[in-house]
Amino acid sequence: MFVLTDNVAYARVVLPTATTWQPLPGGDLDLSFRELVETLQPGAVWHQSEIDGPNFDRVILVDRSSRSQFDILRELATNSRLPPGDTLCLAGSGKDFHGHRGRNWTAVPGNLHVSVALAPHREIPHFGAVFMALPALAAARAIESAVPATRPVGIKWVNDVIVGTAKVAGVIAHTRSAGHRVDQAVLGIGLNVEAIPDVARSPFVPRAGALREVDPNVTQHQVLGALIESLGALYAETLSTGASSLLAAYRARSIVVGRSVEIHPDATERGEIITGRVRAIGNDLELLLDGRSAPVTRGRLLVTTETT
Repeated sequence: MFVLTDNVAYARVVLPTATTWQPLPGGDLDLSFRELVETLQPGAVWHQSEIDGPNFDRVILVDRSSRSQFDILRELATNSRLPPGDTLCLAGSGKDFHGHRGRNWTAVPGNLHVSVALAPHREIPHFGAVFMALPALAAARAIESAVPATRPVGIKWVNDVIVGTAKVAGVIAHTRSAGHRVDQAVLGIGLNVEAIPDVARSPFVPRAGALREVDPNVTQHQVLGALIESLGALYAETLSTGASSLLAAYRARSIVVGRSVEIHPDATERGEIITGRVRAIGNDLELLLDGRSAPVTRGRLLVTTETT
């Protein structure tokens, strides 16, 4: 994989397998790639390296991002201006990062802030669910691989990754599609490795945690390596065999199936508070509740009872 960074010292922390770094001649970049790196970090002096691994065409490491890399990839994808192939971006920290539905995500050094641009260019049934489940499941598997003592890692509907009683990761997704054909998918993963962000508690979000609480010796590069591997493997499997196994694996990690819940409207929306026991999660990640014919597709979830 081609690797690019604006800070070699940072790159050596998170990706030590890239051992040889050379300045990147600006003339070597095609127009779409040049636009991407200049938008990710204007005015940066870039260095390049190569590492083994077939999972992504390029990996771009930025020490401190001036804005959300997910937003940058989403904007370029919307306007068909991303370079061909699959790109993984990582920021050590930054400003204006956010989670699902624009909720604030505090990006601090020591944690992983990953944004991925994929170019499937094919029909994918239930693609909205696929590209939300994929990063959540990849993060869960990467955490278990890097820190086996975290097993089992759960997923709280729809996008929170839970270790014990703490949220250690969250994911977001955006797709550019026509019908069932998906041309671009942009995924975002925030994963707390070394630092616990200062996050306001709420009834809907368990306490924030970090993997260092479980394993004081875990490193960013261990978790990033496992995450790159799990993302690539799950994506390739989904393109090859379809969504069924991915969605089944997502459901198997759910911490809400079989529990009574309250689903509240998002802060910017109006609506009723829906209560009931979660019977199942559908193919579009909708919640199916006992005694309720209409599925629940959005809202903020509060668990009110243990599994029965």
